[in-house]
Amino acid sequence: MCNPTIDTSLSSSPPPALCACVRACVRACVCVCVCVCVCVCVCVCVYSHYGIMFVYVFMLLNMGHLHNKKSLPAY
Repeated sequence: MCNPTIDTSLSSSPPPALCACVRACVRACVCVCVCVCVCVCVCVCVYSHYGIMFVYVFMLLNMGHLHNKKSLPAY
């Protein structure tokens, strides 16, 4: 089934063990690719979500510091 060319002779077709190996390899590759893609997507989503929250909190803290500095009496 591995050989795409229609050939009835057994000499040109690869052995079934090679077929199984290729199929397992492709399956593992697809699994790894999907896992990596999902991992990257989750990491990017989580990082962007918490990164935006972190920047927002950081801006609030900076605004608070600026406000506190303004309220201090000038020497």
